[in-house]
Amino acid sequence: MSGDNDLKIEVRLFADLVRLLPPESRQNPATLEIERGETVDVVLNRLGISSNITNIVMVNGVHGGRSMPLKDGDVVTVFLPLAGG
Repeated sequence: MSGDNDLKIEVRLFADLVRLLPPESRQNPATLEIERGETVDVVLNRLGISSNITNIVMVNGVHGGRSMPLKDGDVVTVFLPLAGG
């Protein structure tokens, strides 16, 4: 990537999702470069988090949908659904 329209976002994955972070940024949180106009869905698909997986997505601490466009400096947090008893 690395163009004039690239943005940096922070991605925080929890539970089994941590293994999906890119090998070059296998730290949590990871900083990723994205292109201007990319959505949460594009980023999650790139990480291998299918839209078929029900998960909780937050952008900057607020519940966000997968179609939400991202801005420079955004923090995307993804949790697997929890079950309890």
